[in-house]
Formats: sequence, C-alpha cells, structure tokens
Amino acid sequence: MTNFPIQGSTALFSPSGHQEIWNSLVSEPGIGVAVLTREGMLLFANAQAAEMFLESEPERVIGKHLSDLFPPDWVEERIRLLERVVASNEPLALRTIWRGRQIRSTFRPIGASNDEEPRVLILSRAGVPSPTAGEDSMPVIESEVADFGDLNVLTSKEIEVLALLGQGLRLKEIAGVLHRSPKTIDNHRTSIGRKLKLADRIDLAQVAAEAGLEIRDAQRKRVDPKDTSIG
Repeated sequence: MTNFPIQGSTALFSPSGHQEIWNSLVSEPGIGVAVLTREGMLLFANAQAAEMFLESEPERVIGKHLSDLFPPDWVEERIRLLERVVASNEPLALRTIWRGRQIRSTFRPIGASNDEEPRVLILSRAGVPSPTAGEDSMPVIESEVADFGDLNVLTSKEIEVLALLGQGLRLKEIAGVLHRSPKTIDNHRTSIGRKLKLADRIDLAQVAAEAGLEIRDAQRKRVDPKDTSIG
C-alpha cells in the first residue's frame, strides 16, 4: 500500500498509489469523494462531497464520525453498508434521496495492510438519472431513508404523483397507475402546486425530474438533516 498526504487532517492513500490519478479524481466536477473507516469515521472528503451532503467545507467535517453529522437512521444504514463492503471485499452501489435530490454512490473497499484499518472509498454523483458506468456489475441498494428537502412538505401520495409527473405521465395515466380517479389526482396536483408555489404542470414535472424522484421514494422513512455545530 502506498501512503501519501492529502490536504486535510488525515493522511490517506491512493487506491492505485498514483498521486496524479487521485488528484484528478478528487477534483473532478460533480463527483463527491469520501474515504471512511468501516466504523463510520470520515477520513477524507473533497469539496464536492462536503457540499453535496452537508453544505459545508471539507476541513469542517474531516475527522468526525458520521453520527456527528447525520441523522441516526441514515448513519445506521451507512454503517451497515460500510461493514458489508469491508467484510465481503466487494463493491456496491447505493441510490438515495438527500436534500431533495437523487444521489447515486458507489462503495469500494480499499485494501489495507496488517497494521492499517480497512477503508472504503465512496464516489457520489447528484442528479444522475440512471446508473453510472460500473453499477451494472455490482449490487444496487435502495436507501431505506430519504431527506426530501423542500419537497418534505408533500405527503407520500403527493410524492408519488409528483414522481409520475416527472416521468411525463398525464393525469389520466397517473390515475391508472395509482388506482385513483383523475379528479383525485388533479386535486393532488393542485395541492402540490400550492405547497411548492408552482402552478404550472410543466414546472412541477421539471422539479420532479431534477430531484430524480421515483414512485417508490414515497415509502421511504423520512429523516431531516441533523442540526449540529460543525467545526
């Protein structure tokens, strides 16, 4: 294993041992990069990851445990996944809704020598509508929890309707999918528009598409970002 320093509070290693490759990865626009122990200690986060998940800066979160930064249910799920990846030495993919938008992450084990703690490399992308390259070769986990952000004002049924609007379905088609009358669906759409202050159906569909909502997301357990003094 090749160790090298990374800007921040912790010295980490490049999975391949090539500094140039690592530098390119952590600076790639739109890709959140994090390295964690299987117990959930955050050893490294690039600017994109810190902003994507915590609306913060790397130096304010590196060295903290996930439980210091996120809701308990969210943390418990991530710890299970970290332990699974380390135990199996196999990667996996995770899809979740966080701060009102879809995030797709890949968890990859990083080999450790006898005197080093196993670590997991996590690469995350927000707003990606479909699986990214490589996800088709690994198990894809659907998160059991979600943070709907500004969409949290909506009921579960309204989330379902909004998700289907985002897929381009018309009211009659949505009614068929949800086994409700078109009038009921129209009432839901009106309520959604009032809550989000968007009256136009096209605007609502755009919101849903940008969030990457799927109908099954409505059944996920809702969590709120944890209020914490990050510093």
